[in-house]
Amino acid sequence: QIVLVKRLMMTKPLLNELAWRGGPLQRQVLHDLESILSHPSAQARDCLASCLATISRVSWNPAWPESDGHARGTLVFGRDDFVRPSEVMHSTVAKVAVESAALAERVAAAVKGESSEAQAEGASTGGVGDDERKAKEKEEEEELKNRRYVLVSWLVSVCPVYEHMYQSPLAPHLPALLPQLLMTIADKDRSLSKQAKTCTEYVANTPMLSSAVLPQVLSTAEAMIVSTSWHVRAAVLPFLQTLLFRHQFVVHKEDMRKVRELVVQLLCDSQVEVREMASSAVSVLVRISGDELALSLQGLFRGWCAGPLPKQIKGADGMAAMNLRHAGVLGLAALIGSHPYDVPEWMPSILVKLASHINEPMPVKQTVKNTFGEFWRTHQDAWTQHKDKFAEDELTALTDLLVSPTYFS
Repeated sequence: QIVLVKRLMMTKPLLNELAWRGGPLQRQVLHDLESILSHPSAQARDCLASCLATISRVSWNPAWPESDGHARGTLVFGRDDFVRPSEVMHSTVAKVAVESAALAERVAAAVKGESSEAQAEGASTGGVGDDERKAKEKEEEEELKNRRYVLVSWLVSVCPVYEHMYQSPLAPHLPALLPQLLMTIADKDRSLSKQAKTCTEYVANTPMLSSAVLPQVLSTAEAMIVSTSWHVRAAVLPFLQTLLFRHQFVVHKEDMRKVRELVVQLLCDSQVEVREMASSAVSVLVRISGDELALSLQGLFRGWCAGPLPKQIKGADGMAAMNLRHAGVLGLAALIGSHPYDVPEWMPSILVKLASHINEPMPVKQTVKNTFGEFWRTHQDAWTQHKDKFAEDELTALTDLLVSPTYFS
């Protein structure tokens, strides 16, 4: 371990000094590092990530234009669009992504197998074979955790930008690395999960993604929305809203439409945390797209709110009805939140509609309280001008909610 750390620490300045001239050394180092990415020592993993980051930087050539049909352009992950990633890193990134995905699938299958065995416990006693299998599964789980640690440390070092260049050396490789990063958020290790969330924010803020890479990143994020882990689904939403906000002037309309449909779909998720994150994402999408989107979504959200609620929220049908009602309220709340300092013509009627749900069961009631509390916080300074946009009956319906401090304290 100590010898490995010393060798890596000595290799890093050599890589940095040789820079673009050290192609053969970079390839040899990458080949050697591939087999020890899951090293048990945290210090060694830190050095591994640092060396990977260094190679990413020194082997990167940001001067290559996208329109240039240079023979050294690399086809990224089966697409026909030429991009200009580091050729040295390309094969390593692809191999690491494939191996990590396969390892994650085996670990997930093992966890499901343990759950099935726990339900049938007592039917038979475990033997030597079971002990060996469990030991192997534990080893693979630890290997996956160590690989994810290296990935997070590596990405944090080079994302979102590098040395004020407003670009990242790993930007072309994000479509391959993003799935493992998002799945790391659901890792059992809380410290690693927290680091992965921070790293996801950095990656989402990566600017100037090329026209060839951005659709791939969006497609990868969209694929992760169907994850069985609600932690992953919830993490994809802020990633998408940050990414779209930074690239709102270059993203294709079709890609924006797909993301919008998926975000609206997640408003009906079974997990309340995912629904709340989807509400924030809808608010950002409305800010990007304008009032046309708000007007088009208003009818859908009102329809979700109009469905009847059973007297007792029990069973699958009762929970489904409650989730749909909450989705509608969250959608209307997102429209309100998209205009924090003004009152468009369509907003007063939505506020009145939300006020009618104040006495409904949780979590609908809490969402209405929070929405009116935030609305009053951002509008009270100019309320004398804003209230002129409300009719008398609308002001009467909203008076109690806007004046009584108990509803937004």
